[in-house]
Amino acid sequence: MRSPFGSSWVWGMPVRQSGPPICPTIMSRSMPNTAPETPSGPETGQNPGKTPLYARSSEGEKNGHQKNRGTPLSVAVGVLRQGEQVLLEQRPDKAHQGGLWAFPGGKVEAGETPVEALVREFREETGLETENWQPLIEIPWDYAAYSVRLQVFHTHQFSGTPQAHAAQALVWRDIAELRALPMPPANRGIVAA
Repeated sequence: MRSPFGSSWVWGMPVRQSGPPICPTIMSRSMPNTAPETPSGPETGQNPGKTPLYARSSEGEKNGHQKNRGTPLSVAVGVLRQGEQVLLEQRPDKAHQGGLWAFPGGKVEAGETPVEALVREFREETGLETENWQPLIEIPWDYAAYSVRLQVFHTHQFSGTPQAHAAQALVWRDIAELRALPMPPANRGIVAA
């Protein structure tokens, strides 16, 4: 499957723009905390006629909320692969975006690198020990009350058996099935990568 990132469209599902178009970002410790710089999509002649996917939602605008344009919350997200499957968690019903399926991860704490946060979050949320996380994509996203910067990594190196701690459920799902699952909008960009 060819990644739509770099061409700014996914499954013909529009996401209203309130920021720059999404594109892959190579993450490193020396990289400043900024949004992706390279625009792409129909306006640049790449994949003309396709519906653009933007990395920023306008959830706050369409729900009538004021957006907090402060410093985005840094969130590390992990795509853990086992063959042609990935590990997903189901968010608790009473949580933000409850009942939806998402890739495990969480807030990067002060003094922590995104990879350190992922190792900690996977240990806390799934009971798994993980290693060798590699950068996949970075997605800035605006919610009604706050903004986040998802720093997404992937690996296939882990030990242990997944056990749901913070989530309702943990499941291994075939990559081909991910498009049909109810997921938070920001996670759709991860699926495409």
